[in-house]
Amino acid sequence: QGSSDPVFRVVGDSFRLEINGSASEFDDFFWVFNSTVNVQKYYKILKHNTQTPRYKDRVEFNEETCSLTLKNVQKDDSGLYEVKASSTEKTAVAKYRLSVFDPVEAPVLSLTESTDTCNITLTCRGHDLSVSSRCSYRTCEEKEVTSPGGVALSLYVRDSVIICNHSNPASWKQKSVEMKACRHFCADTDAVSPPAGNSAGEPAGNSAGNSAGNSAGNSTGESAGESAGVSVCLLTAGIYSVILIILLSAVITVHIRERCNKSSKLSND
Repeated sequence: QGSSDPVFRVVGDSFRLEINGSASEFDDFFWVFNSTVNVQKYYKILKHNTQTPRYKDRVEFNEETCSLTLKNVQKDDSGLYEVKASSTEKTAVAKYRLSVFDPVEAPVLSLTESTDTCNITLTCRGHDLSVSSRCSYRTCEEKEVTSPGGVALSLYVRDSVIICNHSNPASWKQKSVEMKACRHFCADTDAVSPPAGNSAGEPAGNSAGNSAGNSAGNSTGESAGESAGVSVCLLTAGIYSVILIILLSAVITVHIRERCNKSSKLSND
């Protein structure tokens, strides 16, 4: 009965104080703050309850369960709360140690390229705390720092996502970035995430070079092929022309000879 249950809330939240046991077992109920301040008293037989002015309009009582809800908690509400339930036969006490925190702010995650472009430095900041981690390829050093007030700042990797987590016992907020967003700082050598180029993971330079080479080679080959084709056609045309001229010359020669022979015969006659 001496121990207390820790309870964490953010400013503005509600906190319910429940009795230790069933409401039907007890007659009188008392809610006490830090052992000296009476929050509320309830006498079940008389159906009468009283509240301390400090908690007027800030508490909500449930007669069925005899639980008391403290609304809109503030940091000065942090402390020890005791719920005492009694009857002629027994007494039960429930204790709660309430801690109220401001909600944490979203952390700031920044990235810095080092002189070695295969390494980057990630820095996570929040609530006057800062933590840095070096990342290389797909790995990052996991780091965490905690303040005496329970505020923590951690940097880690989960499922290829770099996460910066800012938290206190009552709230947390995160900032994240995917690992692939950092990979452009270093050339990837495997085929898991090929850089721009061809689909087989060929570097862009080689792809561009090969494309240029292939284009130049194809262009040269096509030009040479076209030139060769033109030369063959011209040669063939020239040969046919020569043959045609020879044939025509032969026909003309034969025709002239025949005429000459006829003329000679007529003269002799």
